[in-house]
Amino acid sequence: MTRTRMWSWIAVLASLTAPRILGAQVNDVQFHWGLHASYPEYVSASFGASAGVERPDGTRQAYVVFFEPGLNGGRLFMGRQLSAGLGSFATGLSVLQTWNAPPGTLPNITYLNSETRLTINWFLVGAGFGFRVAGGTSNRGSGLASTLPGAQWFLLSGVIGGHFSF
Repeated sequence: MTRTRMWSWIAVLASLTAPRILGAQVNDVQFHWGLHASYPEYVSASFGASAGVERPDGTRQAYVVFFEPGLNGGRLFMGRQLSAGLGSFATGLSVLQTWNAPPGTLPNITYLNSETRLTINWFLVGAGFGFRVAGGTSNRGSGLASTLPGAQWFLLSGVIGGHFSF
């Protein structure tokens, strides 16, 4: 798959969440940022936004989007978040693109992940499971694409670090 196809996956993910965001009554918009130790990126920054509804009981339900560029890859996370008190729980899908020398896989591979994240006060921890959707194949004149050694079909990802909202 090419980078054009990777952006097609991103467009599909956005189109699945956009109608609900646009149709929902939004009374609260927040912006997020953070610094993470993450796998396979090693170190990543996080920039994001959420649009949601603050309920009378103090809970908040929102749709979130995070862009997280890192040392060995970057990810785009889109999902749903539930917040109460000092904590929040988010679950969603992400597209992870590797570059440089990521541990456990090769550069220029795209993974589609299912992720879950828990934030308490400012401390974030998350885990995900993904499968390869692009990259990691070679067509060395045989006419048939073969998988390159080291290109993992499945990837366990994780994130831990600081996460702040304003």
